[in-house]
Parts: sequence; structure tokens; C-alpha cells
Amino acid sequence: MELEKYTDPLDIASRNEQIATADSIREVRKNAMPQQLQKKRVVDGVAEFYFEFTECKECGNDIGEERLKVAIKNLYCIECATAQERKRK
Repeated sequence: MELEKYTDPLDIASRNEQIATADSIREVRKNAMPQQLQKKRVVDGVAEFYFEFTECKECGNDIGEERLKVAIKNLYCIECATAQERKRK
């Protein structure tokens, strides 16, 4: 970081916070492992891919295949995941 660009201490602190946040996010993503993996099975010579968990761990509703394809570590339906995010904030 070039301190010449930021003369105001609040600007410098804000920039440092942005860098620290980006570093933290990068570290968490690097260490994150999916909680479930897409599995493969062969039925009558045809390979099929499936997910081990397709029901929400909290409410039991279907997670949805499209949601699993986007982020295979999802173990919660969109409603329960949204509720959990709200609780964290």
C-alpha cells in the first residue's frame, strides 16, 4: 500500500480493513472443504452423478438439485440457509 495516496488516517484505516477482510475471506475459502461430494454410480453401463444429501438438515425439505449444482456443500434449503444468515447478522 502506498501511503502517499492516502493522507487521511481514516482513509488509511479503511484501506487496511479492506485488505484484512479480503485476506480473511481468501484464507477461509482456501481452507473450506465441501461437506458433501457429488458421487458417481454406474447403472446399466451409464454413469449417473448424484448427491448423498438431498434433504435439508434442518427442515427435511428438498434442497433442490440446482442449488446443489451451484454449491455442492449446501446441506440446507434456501429458506433455512437464509434464516441462518439472518441470525448471524
